Amino acid sequence: MGLGEYAGAAAQVAEALRLGAAGADSVGYALVLAAADWRRCGMTRPVPVAMLAPLAEPHLDQRRRAKLSDKDAFSAGMAWATRDVNPNVSLLQPAGSDSYVLYDYALDLISQRGSRIPDASWAVVMTNADTSELIDIGYTAEVTYHHTEAAIGAFREAASSGHADQAPAAARNLGVLLEGQGDVEGAKAAYQRAIDSGHADQARRAAVNLEVLQNEQGYVDGAEAT
Repeated sequence: MGLGEYAGAAAQVAEALRLGAAGADSVGYALVLAAADWRRCGMTRPVPVAMLAPLAEPHLDQRRRAKLSDKDAFSAGMAWATRDVNPNVSLLQPAGSDSYVLYDYALDLISQRGSRIPDASWAVVMTNADTSELIDIGYTAEVTYHHTEAAIGAFREAASSGHADQAPAAARNLGVLLEGQGDVEGAKAAYQRAIDSGHADQARRAAVNLEVLQNEQGYVDGAEAT
């Protein structure tokens, strides 16, 4: 697609989102928001179709949520979300087998609204993330959205993964967040986990973090040992 086609679709994309928000197709619009939440949580790969329904749930009321498990209603919603808004563009676009990407400009418009990502959506995304993606989710949750609880959850899961490089990094990041939340014992345990990994970089960094924390808490002997 050339720049002209991309720019030319802007008005149609904005209008499609406006109509969706106004109730043109509640299920289809919720599926578009689901794909947006996937990206906004820090995921960069296409969203699997199996993730769309659970991510769409928070964007529907109780009565309409039932439609997500209705094959015909779900298919109709997907048809709305993937229909061409101009000859080259749809809000949701197929990307390989049973996966979709959200059109970039649609993501931009949805992100500009600044709406909160539902708490349940962070947990859903984490269930489909690998260790590296969990760290990305943790950073995104903390730095972009200041959602410390989601960040702690992502780093905690990554720290438990056993990955030789990513797990120690996640453990140290978890320690930093827990320390910031005033959970001294939790932070010390996370730092120690990174230290015990023996990772050439993260173990040393975690040792510095732990030593500083112990000094601040008045644990001089512990700080010296660290």
